[in-house]
Amino acid sequence: MTLPDLVLTDPCSTIVDIVSSVEPDLTVEQIRDSVKQAAPSRAARRSLAKTLTADPALLTSRRSEGPRSVERLIRKLLGCGARYVAVPLCASCGKPEPLPQRRGKLRVCAYCDATARAQQQPCAGCGLPRVTRYTGRNGEGLCTSCQPKDNIDWAQRICDHIAAVDPTVPEEAVRQIITTMTHSRPHYVRRLAWDLEDRPGMLTGNAAHGTPKVIALIDALRDAGAHAIVRPPCPHCGRTSVTLRNTLGDVRVCPTCYNSRKAVNCSRCRRRSPVARRTPDGQPICNHCDRIDPINHEECSGCGQLRPITRRSSPTGPLCGTCYRPPVAICLLCGHARPCFGVASGQPRCGNCTRLREPCLDCGRTMPVKARTANGPLCETCFKKNPVSFKTCTRCGTVERLRHHGLCHRCACDQELTVLLTGPDGAVAAPLMQLHSTLMASNHVRVLDWLRKRNTAVSVLREIATAECSLDHASLDARTDKAVEHLRAVLVAAGSLPQRDEQLVAAERWIAAAVAAIADPSDRHTIQAFATWTHLTRLRKDSRRKPITAGQTVSARRSVKAAIDFLAWLRTEGLNLEAVGQRDLDRWLACGPTTRQYARDLVLWAVRTKRATNISIPARLKNSPTQALDEDQRREITHRLLGDDHLDARDRVAGLLNLLYAQPFSVIIRLTADHVVVREKSVLLRLGKEPLELPPELGSLLQQIAADRRRDGQIGQIDAPWLFPGIRPGQHLSHITLAARLKRLGIRSLPSRTAAIRELTAEVPAAVVNRLFGISTSTATSWSKRSLNAAYAAEVARRSDLDE
Repeated sequence: MTLPDLVLTDPCSTIVDIVSSVEPDLTVEQIRDSVKQAAPSRAARRSLAKTLTADPALLTSRRSEGPRSVERLIRKLLGCGARYVAVPLCASCGKPEPLPQRRGKLRVCAYCDATARAQQQPCAGCGLPRVTRYTGRNGEGLCTSCQPKDNIDWAQRICDHIAAVDPTVPEEAVRQIITTMTHSRPHYVRRLAWDLEDRPGMLTGNAAHGTPKVIALIDALRDAGAHAIVRPPCPHCGRTSVTLRNTLGDVRVCPTCYNSRKAVNCSRCRRRSPVARRTPDGQPICNHCDRIDPINHEECSGCGQLRPITRRSSPTGPLCGTCYRPPVAICLLCGHARPCFGVASGQPRCGNCTRLREPCLDCGRTMPVKARTANGPLCETCFKKNPVSFKTCTRCGTVERLRHHGLCHRCACDQELTVLLTGPDGAVAAPLMQLHSTLMASNHVRVLDWLRKRNTAVSVLREIATAECSLDHASLDARTDKAVEHLRAVLVAAGSLPQRDEQLVAAERWIAAAVAAIADPSDRHTIQAFATWTHLTRLRKDSRRKPITAGQTVSARRSVKAAIDFLAWLRTEGLNLEAVGQRDLDRWLACGPTTRQYARDLVLWAVRTKRATNISIPARLKNSPTQALDEDQRREITHRLLGDDHLDARDRVAGLLNLLYAQPFSVIIRLTADHVVVREKSVLLRLGKEPLELPPELGSLLQQIAADRRRDGQIGQIDAPWLFPGIRPGQHLSHITLAARLKRLGIRSLPSRTAAIRELTAEVPAAVVNRLFGISTSTATSWSKRSLNAAYAAEVARRSDLDE
C-alpha cells in the first residue's frame, strides 16, 4: 500500500510514525492519545497526516503553517514530556500564542487578527481603528468604548412582547428562559429585544426572517406551555414540525430544504445528493458513496473485517452494522426485556415498539402507521392506494403517487438514467441512448428499484458512461457476476451490443478453465486437442445455424470431464493412451460410476487419430421406457389446466402441450409467436411440418400468451418473439425453470410424454405424428409397435380369462 493510501486509510498510524521519528522517547500510546485529542475527527486526522507527510519539519521549525491541528498536536506532545517539538509562533507578532486565525497561508493569534480587521473596518461609533466587539442596532460594528450603554431593562421588554401574545406564561419562567439562552450577557439580551421590536410578528409565525436565538426562544416558550406562540413554518416546504437550522439567502429553512437546494450530482453515483466530502480534485461525493468507500472502512472489533462502522462507543471497540446489537433493557412501552434503542436517554424502546402501530383506517389491521389523514392513520399498503398520497408531478403534470423530489415514476426514472448514462462531455453516447430508450419502455418502478440497489451492473454502466470501461463483450466477460450477465442481455436487447451465442461462449470458457487446471503438460495438450476437434468444432458449426441449447453444452462438459478423469487415472497407473489396453480400460470402467461411459468420445477420437489402438467403450444402452403417467391422473390434471383460471396461463399451456401432444420442455420453451396461426374460427400451432388445430380452450390460452409476451418484473423489456420469455430480455425461459414450475402442478416431463405419445401412436399413423407433432418417424414407429404389442398381449390375456 502506498503512502497516500495510508494517509487515507490509517492516518493515525501515519502521524504516529512521523512523530516517533522526532520524539523517540514518547510511547506509541502517548502519541496516539495526543493525535486523537488534537484531531478528534477522521477528516481532521487525514488533513494532519497529509500536512505532516508533506512537511514533517512543521513539528520543530516553529513555522505557523498548516491546519491548527498541528499546533494542538505539538501542545499535547509537550504535555506528555516531548523535548524536540516546538510550538509555532504567530506570523504577525512572533509570540507563542494560540493561533486560531489564518492570514493567507500563515496562522496568527486572535489579537493580531482582530487588529488587522480593525484596520480594514474601523469602529462605526468613533471611527478609530479599534477592535469591534459589539454590534449596533443596525448591524454596525462598535468598539468597547462605543458599546450601547443605557439603563433599560431589556429582559422586561422581551417579557412584555411575549405577554402581549400569550399572557398565560409566567414572567419568572420567561426570565429564566432568557437567562439560559443569553448566558446572562446584557448585549445578547439587548440584541434579542431589538429583533422582537424591529420585526413585528416574530412570535406569531414570521420568525423565519429572524436570528437563531429568536427561533430558540420560540421553541423554549412552546415547551413551557405558550401555545399562542407560533413556531415558524419553513418558507419552502411549509412544515412547522422541524426546527429552522439553516439559512438560504436571508431566511431560515429546515435541513431538508437546505440539503435539497444545496444538492449536486455525486461524481461517483451521479445522483443528486448533499455533499458529504470532496475528492482531492474537488469533485463532490454523496454520503452513501462516502460511506461505502473502502478508504473509510475500519476494522470491526467483532468480525475483524474492514467495514463501515456503525457504533464506536462499544466497550470492545468499533462495531459494524452486522456485529452491533442494541443493549437489552426493559422496553418502556411493552415492558419486555429486549434489545432496545434509546437506553442512554432513559427511554428504551424495542424494535417492535419503535414503529407505532394503530388500526388502519382502510383495512382495519393493526399495522405500523405510514401516514395520517384528517380521518385517521393509514398503513403503508393502504397509503399507496389512497388518493391522499397522489400529487402532481412537477415535470409532466401527471397525478399519481410521486417517487421523489416532486417527480412521478416515469420522470424520476428518466432523470436517474440520464444522470447515470451521461458522459464527461455532458451528453449520452448513442449506444447508451438506445439502452435509455429500452429501459424507459420497461416498468419504471422496477428500473428505479434496480438502480437503487447499486449492484455491479449499475457500477459497470457508470464506468461505460465515463469511458472507464469499453462497451463490448470482452469487457463484460472480465466481470464474473450474475448482475453483469443480466446487464449484457439488456444491452443486447437494446441493440447496444451485438448478439452472440451465450451457451457457446459458456462452453468455451468452461473448457478453457478445465484444460488450464490440468497439471501434466502432455494431458493438457491431449485434452485441448480432443475438446477442440470433437466438441468445440461441432458446437461452433451448430451455432452458425441456430443457438445451441443448454443440453448440448452439458453433454460436451460431461464428455470432457470424463476424459480428464480417464487421463488422470492412466497417469496414476503409469500408463498413457498409447500403452493402454482394453483390459485396463474395462478395469477403469468397472471400478467407478456410470458417468465414466462418457469417456467414449475420447476413446473414439484417440483411435481415429492413431493415439490409441484396440480399445473401445460400448455405446450407452438406451433406458427402458419411462413408466407412463396414470391415465386417470393425466385426465384429472388436464381438466384442471383447462378450467382453473387462477393458474398462470403460460403454465397451463406448457402443461397441456406436454400432457396432450408429448412435447418436451426443451421444445416448448422455444416456441415463438410465429408458431401460432390464428384463423377465423380456430387457432393452430405449428409443432411439425403441418400446423395442428387446437381445442378452443387451449387455443384461447395460446392467443392470450401470444398477445402479451412480456415478463413481469423484467428490466429492459422488449417485444421478444418467445411465448415463454425468461427473466433476461430477449431470452426464452429455461427448461429447468419450466420443469420446476410444472412440477408444482404434478407434471413431470417423461411420464407425461410417455402417456401422451403412447396414446398418439396408437391412434394416428407414424407419418402423421411426425408431420403434426414434430416427433421423428422412427420414434413414432417404435412407440406404435409397443402399443400394438401391448394391445395384442391384452387381447391374449382377455381370451385366456374367457377360456378359463
